Amino acid sequence: MDFTRLSKVDGVIESFIAKKDFPGAVLAVVRENKIVYLKAYGNKWVYPKTEPMTTDAVFDMASCSKVMGTTMCIMQLFERGEIRLTDNVEMYIPGFKPYVDTATGEKVNIRIVDLLTHSSGLPPYVNPSVIINKYGNSDPASLMDWIANCKRDFRPTTDFQYSCLNFITLQNILQSITGEKLCDFAQKNLFDRLGMEHTTYSPKAQNKTEIMKFVCPTEKQPDGSVLFGEVHDPLARVINKGNSGNAGVFSSAEDIAILVAALMNDGEINGRRVLGKETVKL
Repeated sequence: MDFTRLSKVDGVIESFIAKKDFPGAVLAVVRENKIVYLKAYGNKWVYPKTEPMTTDAVFDMASCSKVMGTTMCIMQLFERGEIRLTDNVEMYIPGFKPYVDTATGEKVNIRIVDLLTHSSGLPPYVNPSVIINKYGNSDPASLMDWIANCKRDFRPTTDFQYSCLNFITLQNILQSITGEKLCDFAQKNLFDRLGMEHTTYSPKAQNKTEIMKFVCPTEKQPDGSVLFGEVHDPLARVINKGNSGNAGVFSSAEDIAILVAALMNDGEINGRRVLGKETVKL
């Protein structure tokens, strides 16, 4: 790894900061189980105060949570033999409707692998207001009921459509099998096992002060307050209260590097294994 060549990325990141595409960033480059380049750029806070970015900053990982949390945990269940990727979702979420061909009446079940690969036909998203207006509340069970019964946009496996609803469904499958919240399962079986000390769901709600002091804010709200330590995504925040399959993980560049290195090393790093070699390959 050539440091001079690696450092050329500095100008790229700094140019986007200058254009105000984002206020700051942290870059970690991993090779052979080690961080070979780690650098902070720009600012961590820009409102109501200015504070420079630091390499230990904790970010709302947004949809990277789908990979860092949900996918990893689902594949752990697969490895344990508690699910098959070809299992129909309805096996774990009773009443989960199949795709129905309007011309022939043929029913096609949605499978776990269809959710993981965004080929299920579920809609991309639903505004929390739709759930609240329909059910009169904002609880996770109402959201899952809506997903179970909503219109399917296409026959499973015939198209690709990125969907937060796929991963909220996966969350509910995991919870129905384990009896645990996704956030608790991931913390115990993934983040803590790998020694990711600054990675968690909903640090503010859990009062994790040792993580909160590193957290970056995400967005100024209409009332002038700032989202800070609460997941930005509306479904994850308003309906799922921070425990959500589509978003909700908070992490730092150095912690993400641990997970990346483990995956590059067939599921294990520093004697800590979270997945087997063949599962990582799959």
